[in-house]
Amino acid sequence: NDINQRLGVNGSFGERHQWSYGINASRNNQGYRSYDANLAHNNSIGSYRASYSRDSLKNRSTSLGVSGAVVAHKQGITLSQPVGESFAIIHAKDAAGAKVESGANVSLDYFGNAVVPYTSPYEINYIGINPSDAEANVEFEATERQIIPRANSISLVDFRTGKNTMVLFNLTLPNGEPVPMASTAQDSEGAFVGDVVQGGVLFANKLTQPKGELIVKWGERESEQCRFQYQVDLDNAQIQNHDIQCKTAE
Repeated sequence: NDINQRLGVNGSFGERHQWSYGINASRNNQGYRSYDANLAHNNSIGSYRASYSRDSLKNRSTSLGVSGAVVAHKQGITLSQPVGESFAIIHAKDAAGAKVESGANVSLDYFGNAVVPYTSPYEINYIGINPSDAEANVEFEATERQIIPRANSISLVDFRTGKNTMVLFNLTLPNGEPVPMASTAQDSEGAFVGDVVQGGVLFANKLTQPKGELIVKWGERESEQCRFQYQVDLDNAQIQNHDIQCKTAE
């Protein structure tokens, strides 16, 4: 009687277990031996697999495989892992790089789109976004949505976002003194843009225009306010720092 023995190791690795592997060896009491190994990787745009095998009869085999999908939707075209009968398309404006917690190693592409390749019909599916890898100035109104898809359906999930640029203005008055702490700043239309903290530093995190005039007030009288012109880059995710003299009424 043939007696077969087999030894194998398999597992996964990577931050999101996006890599998987398998190594196997077998033999029988007739002296026949075989060995095989495989490596697979999943990312947002597809699945990749490579395998190699050989045996004691000098037979060898190598294979490479790539699979995926091209999904067209109202926001554009998105490359994806192979999709099931029901799947979801995600869009989050300006949030490229954010990870989709509900998908197997899926992140939003340059255009803020991603595909969750499988959803479960007629039950609650939680679609989550981890914004840690998006630009620091992108804010999500919510980072989780719930959907109940029908069978053989495509769900469109839109996450509302906004850009929140952080600009620090180091404000001094014409006499060289810092603008008083607890002052508030508003733009030319009266919209609040930030508060002044110790040392005359204005944390302006509500700017909506890249340039214009800001008015800083620490009282109601004309002598208790100053104003200055500014120009910043609202697309810059890094904290911007500017030294400004804030002009008072003469």
